[in-house]
Amino acid sequence: MTWNIFKRIAELEQWVKDLRNFIFENSRRIKQLEDKMRQVENKLFIQAVESKAFSIPADQAREARRLYHREWRAKNKLSEDAREKKNAYARAYYARKKGETNA
Repeated sequence: MTWNIFKRIAELEQWVKDLRNFIFENSRRIKQLEDKMRQVENKLFIQAVESKAFSIPADQAREARRLYHREWRAKNKLSEDAREKKNAYARAYYARKKGETNA
C-alpha cells in the first residue's frame, strides 16, 4: 500500500470489487453444484424405486438367504468334523506315546 490516501482508497475499492466478484462466482458455483447434487439424488432415488419394484419378492429373497446359510453351515460343519477327527487322533497318539515312555 502507498501512503497516498487517494491511491489507498482506490486499492481498497478494487479489493472490495474483487471480493464481491469472487463471492458472486463462488455462490454461482455452489448453486450449480447443489443443482447437480439434486439431479444425482433424483437419479439414485429413481433407480432405487425401480430396483425395488422389479426385485424378487421378499419370500424368495428370504429362501435364498436360508439356502446360503444352510450351505455355509454344512461347509463349516465338515471343517469342524475334520478338525475334531484330527484332534482326536493327536490325543490318542500322544496318549500312546506317553504310555510307551512310562512303561
